Amino acid sequence: MNTNTFTLAEKLRALRRQAGITQEQAAGHCGISLRSYKSYELNQTRPRYDEIYERLATLYNVPADYLRYDHITQAGLPEAKDADAKQLIAAARALFAGAHLTDADRDAIFLALTDAYKNADGKKHQ
Repeated sequence: MNTNTFTLAEKLRALRRQAGITQEQAAGHCGISLRSYKSYELNQTRPRYDEIYERLATLYNVPADYLRYDHITQAGLPEAKDADAKQLIAAARALFAGAHLTDADRDAIFLALTDAYKNADGKKHQ
């Protein structure tokens, strides 16, 4: 295996851990059995239907093709190095994956984070 590619199982485990959810929660969100979800993470089977890839992609906020094909990576998405930054990113992903937020709430969170970024250290970023 190329060191720059990851199996569906590896991707799902990493994404689920980043989101801070259990396998049972992931399965429930996607409308599949826990047994099916576990088999994906154990690299025993892959989803048979495109709809399952779409549900998984929605849950983890990634393109469905990223999950469908091992050679596709999330290139261009930098990984945080700071522990606090990693924790904030994981919490944000879990919050957005919950699907209980309204569009207005999602927009408010985005704008607040953008404003905090732009005003960090008193510097304006363009």
